[in-house]
Amino acid sequence: MNILAVDDSEVILEFVTSVLEDAGHTVYQASSAAAAIDALDANSVDLVMTDINMQGTDGYALARNLRDSDRFGSIPIVFVTGDASEEFKSKCHSAGGNGWLKKPFKPEQMLGVIKTYA
Repeated sequence: MNILAVDDSEVILEFVTSVLEDAGHTVYQASSAAAAIDALDANSVDLVMTDINMQGTDGYALARNLRDSDRFGSIPIVFVTGDASEEFKSKCHSAGGNGWLKKPFKPEQMLGVIKTYA
């Protein structure tokens, strides 16, 4: 599976990339929503994992932009965040998210969420 990981934290990106690549996935990285769009334009991606709180465009806006796109509208989106409130889940759904992963998470939790969309 080809996965785009979007997060403005280099530590999180490296952790996610390491776990996913060890599990046999190809991972593309983006540190912003703008870089995510560039990565999607350049690569075939099966799933997007995005942080919510990033500098510039946040993860919700990125998801809405993807959902509005003919090209990227059907790609599953998993939000990664420290919030698991009902308000957060509602915002994720409204933005077009398919699921979420609450930080901090263990590698097996992330792989379990990814497996849902494989």
